[in-house]
Amino acid sequence: MTLATKTGEVKFLQQGKRGMLPYPAGEYDLHTSYVCTDMLAPYVLYNGIYYVMNQVTTWIGQGMPSNINTPQKDYAVNGTKATWIPFEDYKAIYVELLMANFAKLASAVFYGDYMFSQQGVDADGNPTLNYTGFGSNDFTPNILLDFKTGYAKLINADIVGILRAKAVYTSFQRLIFESGYVLNPLKDGLNILTQGDGLTPTLVLPSPTDWDGVQLSIYIPTPSTRLNTAIYIKNNNGYFEYNKRVYEEKYNRYLCSVGYTRLQSVDDSWYIESVTKDDLSKV
Repeated sequence: MTLATKTGEVKFLQQGKRGMLPYPAGEYDLHTSYVCTDMLAPYVLYNGIYYVMNQVTTWIGQGMPSNINTPQKDYAVNGTKATWIPFEDYKAIYVELLMANFAKLASAVFYGDYMFSQQGVDADGNPTLNYTGFGSNDFTPNILLDFKTGYAKLINADIVGILRAKAVYTSFQRLIFESGYVLNPLKDGLNILTQGDGLTPTLVLPSPTDWDGVQLSIYIPTPSTRLNTAIYIKNNNGYFEYNKRVYEEKYNRYLCSVGYTRLQSVDDSWYIESVTKDDLSKV
């Protein structure tokens, strides 16, 4: 059986005049040329209010009379017939993101090519919400993303899955401490360069349970004088494991002399590599 076919012409009828499509043009500037056409209308931010161009024209504020050379003045003088009218009914989330520096979305702040957290620390390491100090020592955000270069900085991160990188490392941090100081890996790092003051101070290690799986490296440089630069490291949360338990006695203090000492947190204990019994002591 042959199917009947019919070829016809479909006509689309325009249902009225197409309105202008608003697009973000940043913060208002007297020297910028703003162009409004039948198709596109720029909108700007001025004194905390959004204004959209309402007339098909080219506008340069510097060339306008001083009583109407800003969107605010223009609307105050000419009302709904002004070139610029308030844009109050079109304040979507992306408007906030694209309009100005230091625009916020929840706890995220946008500034140029950067997105960063409004929470951070000041020059002394104290928590602060003073995100307008970004770019100086007054504010270091907890999270920083540079969308231009792809650089990212996070104060703290849990990564679940595979991490692929050409190089993964942490730099050595110089630590000056008083005896009894408890090491804080978030502040002091896990690669420590330090030395004693002749009195063999004690550096207390953090809980191995809280830092399960991490490696801690301590380096004491060769002194330039005969001063004793050794330090003790102490485990307040248990005993050191060493040389696969070849000794029956348990110790919770270890003497770090000149050179390099590496520890590993394993199964709620600190394991010291290449330890001799003479370096261990009870407290």
